[in-house]
This record gives sequence, C-alpha cells and structure tokens, in this order.
Amino acid sequence: MPDISRTVNQRPLWLDDKTKSIMDRAIAREQSLSRLLMTYIITGLIFMLLPGTFLGVWNLIKISSREAAESISPAWIQAHGHAQVFGWVGTFILGIGFYSIPKLRKLRPFALWSAWLTWALWIIGVTVRWFSNIYPWHWRIALPLSAILELAAFLIFFQAVASHHPSSGSAKPLEPWIFVVIAATLGLLASLLLNLGASFQLALNASSPAFPHLFDQRYLIVSTWGFIVPMVWGFSARWLPVFMGLRPLRNSLLRLALAFNILRVILGFLEQFFAAGIFMLAGAATAVAAIRFFESAVKPAKTVNVHRSFPVFIRIAYGRLLIAAALGIWAGAYGWFYRCDDFLRGPENPAVVLRDAGTLESEPYAGNASLADDRMHAARHIGNLCLSGLREMGMEYSADFCAH
Repeated sequence: MPDISRTVNQRPLWLDDKTKSIMDRAIAREQSLSRLLMTYIITGLIFMLLPGTFLGVWNLIKISSREAAESISPAWIQAHGHAQVFGWVGTFILGIGFYSIPKLRKLRPFALWSAWLTWALWIIGVTVRWFSNIYPWHWRIALPLSAILELAAFLIFFQAVASHHPSSGSAKPLEPWIFVVIAATLGLLASLLLNLGASFQLALNASSPAFPHLFDQRYLIVSTWGFIVPMVWGFSARWLPVFMGLRPLRNSLLRLALAFNILRVILGFLEQFFAAGIFMLAGAATAVAAIRFFESAVKPAKTVNVHRSFPVFIRIAYGRLLIAAALGIWAGAYGWFYRCDDFLRGPENPAVVLRDAGTLESEPYAGNASLADDRMHAARHIGNLCLSGLREMGMEYSADFCAH
C-alpha cells in the first residue's frame, strides 16, 4: 500500500500527476481566497477604528458640552455613519461573500481579479465619501464619484457570486437562510442606489455634502434594517445553530421574520413609524424564535480557539435587539422619529433638530434663546437615557429612533 502519511505542500506523494495538479491548484486558490478574506477583514477593522469609531468618539466628546452642541456638522455625523455601515460592515460582508457564498452554493470558481477590483473600488469609494464629508474640497465631484465607485464595486461582486451556475450542473433548492441573505443583498443595492441619487441631487442643488434630515432618516432605515439586519439574521441562521449546538432551525419562522422585516422597512420609509415599530418587534422576535437562541442547546457549543462565553454574548446581543425593537414602538407612538424638531420648536422658531446620539443642532433666535436652551437640556437627557443601554451593544441601527 502507498504511504499516505508522506505529503509535500499539503498533498500526498503517491497521487498521480493529474490529481497532484488539481490539488495544487485547489490549494493555491484556497490560499489566495484566505489572503483576500484577510484583506477585506483588516480593511473593515481599519474603517471601524479610525473613520468610524474615532470620529464617533470625537463627535460625542464635542457634544458632551452644551456650548459645543451646535458645532457638530451633519456632514461629520453622516461621515461617521457611512464609514461604520459601509466601510466596516459592508467591507466585511463583501469579503465573507466572496469567500463563502461560492463554496456554500458549490458554484463554479470566479476570477480572483474581480474580487480584488471590487475591494479597490469599494475602499476608494468609501474613503472618498468620508473625506468629502469631513473636508468638503471639491465635494460636488467627490460625492457622486464615491457613490458611483461603491455601486460599481457592488455590481462586480454581485456578478461574481450570483451569475455562476453550480459546478455539478444540477441546482439545489435554495435554503431559507439564503433567501434572507438575498433580501439583504437587495437592501444593500437599494441603499447604494439611494446614495447615488441623493449624491447627484446634492452636487447639483445643495450647499453642503450633508443629506437632508428627513431623507437621511429614510436612508438609514433602508441601509440598516434593509441591509445589515437581514444579513446578520441570514448568516446567524446558517452558522450559529452549528457553533452554539442549537436545535434545528425553524425555516417557516425565518421566512416569516424576513416578511415582517420587509414590511417594517417599507412602512418606515413611508413614515408610518408606529406600524413599522410593531413589525420591527415582530420580525426580531420571530427571527429569535426561528434560530432558537433562548431554547436549551442539544449539543455543546463549539468553542475550540474561541472563548467559551461567546454563546452568552450572542444571546445578549439578540436580547438587546428585542429591547431596542420594543423601544421602537414607543418611539413611533410618541413621534420621536422625524417630528423631533416639532418637540423642540419655539413659537416662531424652528430652533433645533434632534441628531446623532441625542444631540441637538441649535440655531435659536435671541428672543427664544432660553426656551431653546431648556428644551435642549430635556431632549439631551431623554436621548442619553435611551442610548445609555443601547449604544454599547454595537448595534447602532437598533437605536435609530434616538441616535439619528
């Protein structure tokens, strides 16, 4: 018998030349995909730490003082949010998608150059968007250019991972979690199209690179609950039952959760906030029930090279998502979304607008300065109270009723 223990470059020596060549190509491609994934992950972490977290902390430091509350530019706040949603989460999703989706669907290999081109276009686009908001130098050119680059990167990604046929020649039925990921991908496409249209509109007609407040809120609903939330649900449904030893997935409930979430996004975009909050809570609760996070596990969690407490943190995150969704109903019932400026309005003065992290951008006239000041204190207190238990959870999209 051949000595199967002897290997060179991770393949047995006794294989014939043709098989060796196939294995060599497979090993080389896997190594290339691993380097590609690490590049996407590291780049996403850089966006999280520098333009995302650093700018966010800087904004919070500035708005902690009453005197500085009005000094925060909406463009700065939106630069922070865009870097977090697209620079951090979006880069992660693209990298994981290139690495895992063709394997999970057993698709024919895509050209690696398309993944690297996607990375280059996406990173340049997100970076240009960040700089055009922070340093508005030629922003009328930079803002639309960044939107075009981001959309082009997504289309290359979509063509690479979605247009190839299964390598076996026989397509298998799509699993429910794949439908959730597809819905999230369409949400990302919708976000990028909205971003493109708004960027051209600003470049042609506006005086600053900041999105108008009302449009910004609708845009956030699509980019967070239309993209990030279902993407997290989809990959959670695929991997967490395995890694946490959970009971089998309830596929019908996962489909129902997706339907609730789609209705939530549509109603929120149409400014039906109370109804949207109800569907938000229904969708979150149904997703938790579908993946069975809070039911007893049937197998030990897979914690090799992972801290043994990671199942606890996963359950905490989804528990806080439920709390945030419940608060969303309260927010919709009491008009905390787009009518915040009415709450903070003087008799003849649209004084302040509720913005990021419970902050207020104030431009009071002299006659209403004291009134605006009192209401500024009240609103900041309420906003900080809402955010104190939600901001830290790393799911800022769940607190959009008072964070944005």
